[in-house]
Amino acid sequence: AGASHTRLSLALADGASATIIESLDGVGAYFATGVTEATLGAGARLARDVLQDGSDVGAEAAIFSARLGSHAELHQMALLFGARASRMENRIEFAGPGARAELRSAAALSDQRHSDHTTHVEHKAEGCETRQIHKSALRDRSHGVFQGKFLVARGAQRTDARMTANALLLSRDAEASHKPELEIYADDVQCAHGSTAGALDDEALFYMRQRGLNETAARALLVEAF
Repeated sequence: AGASHTRLSLALADGASATIIESLDGVGAYFATGVTEATLGAGARLARDVLQDGSDVGAEAAIFSARLGSHAELHQMALLFGARASRMENRIEFAGPGARAELRSAAALSDQRHSDHTTHVEHKAEGCETRQIHKSALRDRSHGVFQGKFLVARGAQRTDARMTANALLLSRDAEASHKPELEIYADDVQCAHGSTAGALDDEALFYMRQRGLNETAARALLVEAF
């Protein structure tokens, strides 16, 4: 309980590699903010794994900012359980050619928890690649938010950027809000985004129950597969 404000700054030299594991845990009524800044030199590789699990009465906001040099790689995986209000924001900048980012995230929310996953990726150099996928499973009165934007600057030719957000609504009162965006100022690019939201497939549920699973087990298996 209380307030917490943290800042982490790291720099990877050319060709260096590192793995960071961040655990964002909250108990009781609290307000927490955090900033993680990373600079990747040429050919550097950073893996970042994030586990976020706040409290039902806590509020938190975390920002991750990364600047990638030529042929650098960023691999991020985040598992989010939300809080009373939570936001995880990513700001990625491709400063050198041939860099690559892979951003994977999943939100599993229940009760009245809220999780906002926001990403802004700036492609400023040629031949860079982004792959982003976000999935959320929402039940009760929870609310999952995804905002993703790819900005391709003039001169950032041969950019390859793809974004997908999928939400599984497990109750009538659960909400998913998706806002994917593309802003492109170069002409030799491949950019795409997609967004879906829906409930469990009744036919798939029926198929699994025909083969001996009860409804609880069948629903759990389908959610896990999603």
